[in-house]
Amino acid sequence: MFHDLGPETVVLMMGGEDALVSESGKVTAHVPARPVEAVDAAGASDSFWAGFLVATLDGEPPPSSPARSWS
Repeated sequence: MFHDLGPETVVLMMGGEDALVSESGKVTAHVPARPVEAVDAAGASDSFWAGFLVATLDGEPPPSSPARSWS
């Protein structure tokens, strides 16, 4: 569905749960979230996307990028 709009890589975040990475319409990775005791969730997705983008710009393949985001 999202690939029809143009992006080759799609990352679906499932709240405080896991993330799925889809490339060219196929799920290529399931990345489990790390268990944490959340104090305040404000900015959590901003932090995730910052880590994802840095990993991607560093040349890491998309399936490993969300794992780096949560490290």
